[in-house]
Amino acid sequence: MSTMTNRPTDAEEIKTVLWEDQQQINLFGRLNTRMHELQSEIKYLSNQIQNVDDAEQEIYLTEDIKFCVVGVVFYFFTTNIFFVDFPWEKCL
Repeated sequence: MSTMTNRPTDAEEIKTVLWEDQQQINLFGRLNTRMHELQSEIKYLSNQIQNVDDAEQEIYLTEDIKFCVVGVVFYFFTTNIFFVDFPWEKCL
């Protein structure tokens, strides 16, 4: 003779969530979403850095271009252009 185990019905399986637990669940959801946003931003900014590095290397490898940084302004010229009044002493 087999004994049957009584399984709880769906109505009996409803769990109650405490208010504190729900707050922790909500906090986790917000922090998890923010983490994914930050990971996407890091990936985007890493790509931007790589693009700038590539552009910098391209400028350095080009022999017929002279470049200069004065303050926050970046100048670059082809070697066949010569500016007498340009502050060349401030250039790299």
